[in-house]
Amino acid sequence: MKGILPISIMNKHKKIYLISVLLGLLLISCEKVYDDKIPPTIILNGDNQINMLIGCSFIDPGAFASDDKSEPVIFVSGDVNTDSAGVYNLEYMAVDSDSNKAYVQRIVVVEAFNFDIYQGVFDVHDTLETFPSQHLNYNASVDLFIQSPKTFRISNFNNFGEHFKVLFEPDSYGTFQIEYNNADTIIQGNGETYCDKSGFRISYTVETQEKVIITHKTSFK
Repeated sequence: MKGILPISIMNKHKKIYLISVLLGLLLISCEKVYDDKIPPTIILNGDNQINMLIGCSFIDPGAFASDDKSEPVIFVSGDVNTDSAGVYNLEYMAVDSDSNKAYVQRIVVVEAFNFDIYQGVFDVHDTLETFPSQHLNYNASVDLFIQSPKTFRISNFNNFGEHFKVLFEPDSYGTFQIEYNNADTIIQGNGETYCDKSGFRISYTVETQEKVIITHKTSFK
């Protein structure tokens, strides 16, 4: 009769249907067995705490994440205001393809300028240029002393000897101007404190009584 399948064919279709259902259940069961519940691994690039001077630029070293099943995506939350002293928290979250998450945190400490940075003995490296072609380098140690109210004196400045002193007064961000005018020497320049507070640097010119102008770039650490 038309429209009616033979019993043997119907049974065959039932068998195929049952096999398909069983295979589907088996696949679902396998998916559940192999469902990834292990979160990715995330580690910080650099230190877990960064100390920096107010007014400096902050460059986030970021983090690195890995996973045995997929390539994790890293999200960062939190802000650092480098113009305001304080403690700031950054949180890094790594997410894999199965939505497993891992977290790690970094602390950023923005510190107000402290005049004590300029006290003590520093190693000095000076690169200088005299017009037209002379280039010299020297290394020395200098002592910095607090003067009243908050002015500092560099003894043996530019390796000229103990009789030669230069005074400067840093502002609240650790930047400063140098102006020295004596009978035979004029020094003018500016400087700034290193953001990691390891010391400071100065760029300045020296004009002698012979009208020789020497340009310096000097680091104090």
